[in-house]
Amino acid sequence: MRKILLYLLLINSCSLFAQEFAFIPSNLKKLNKAEFAEKIWTKEMFKDVQYYNSEGKTLSETEKKELRNVKSFYFLDSDEVLKAVVLVPLTVEEMETNKKKIDERFKQNETNSKLKGEKAYPFDITDLNGNHYTNESLRGKVVVLNFWFTKCAPCIQEMPELNRLAKEYQSDEIVFIGITYNNKELVTNFLSKTDFQYNQVVNEQKLCDRFKIQFYPTNIVIDKEGNFAFFETGFKKDMLKLLEKSIQKALK
Repeated sequence: MRKILLYLLLINSCSLFAQEFAFIPSNLKKLNKAEFAEKIWTKEMFKDVQYYNSEGKTLSETEKKELRNVKSFYFLDSDEVLKAVVLVPLTVEEMETNKKKIDERFKQNETNSKLKGEKAYPFDITDLNGNHYTNESLRGKVVVLNFWFTKCAPCIQEMPELNRLAKEYQSDEIVFIGITYNNKELVTNFLSKTDFQYNQVVNEQKLCDRFKIQFYPTNIVIDKEGNFAFFETGFKKDMLKLLEKSIQKALK
């Protein structure tokens, strides 16, 4: 009897799933979480993509932006090209989980803000080009750090703006360093497809721990005296503006 019930539940759940996305062409494949994590997402990949709500209605750009508290399901064609995205309302439990994460991030940023003016944590690192950096060797320079990883969508989203900052403020007075716990092979493969102009330091889980990085991306500015001038977690446009203002102030 138990086996029959389980079978009926399985059939019912599959039927509901099929009905939920019956409007998606049968030739498109839905990404699971593991496949989604393996993808390197760029803005270009979302061009000419059709968006739907959970009922199958085609969404305009305005309607898409107006939606709140949704999760995304991605569908690719046989050439692994993104063709459709379905936006489905979050459950109450999922919204509570997201709220908890946001609250934790805000608390972390409050903690980080108290570090401004404090001496930066010690580091001794070497980038992929063989450049060696320590607190002492960089004293007298402004140091901009970005903690990221290859599967972090917000990290990738902010990279074009970080590249602009690295290009615009390039000088002997400032160093831009990206730090990740990912290994060299993974990062090298990522950088072959995605432009990120920071000097890259890999395999640095210990440094991530030393800097108490709990959320990604995290952007840090260390002033010429070796003190924290900026320490913020999460991606948002206002944060990037604040990052640039902090760089300008530190360079004076």
